Amino acid sequence: MINAGQGTKNFIIGPLRRIDSKGAVKEFNPPREDVTTLTCNIAKEILTWVRKLLADKGANIPEPEEADLTLAVDAALAIMADSRK
Repeated sequence: MINAGQGTKNFIIGPLRRIDSKGAVKEFNPPREDVTTLTCNIAKEILTWVRKLLADKGANIPEPEEADLTLAVDAALAIMADSRK
């Protein structure tokens, strides 16, 4: 939740809370970075891992064929139709 600002920068204030896998509430401090910097850093980390994955295993990733796309679209349409009932 973004609920603090300073000039043109937005910050997350805390303390923040989450429920762990055992159902206990855990409290922790929010990041000190502004939201823009935080999201850029998260994106950079994700893209670094994607680049590494592609460098290591990219040659082994199969290319989808038209039948795969058709199955995916049909499955998505079925899910949408079920959610409207």
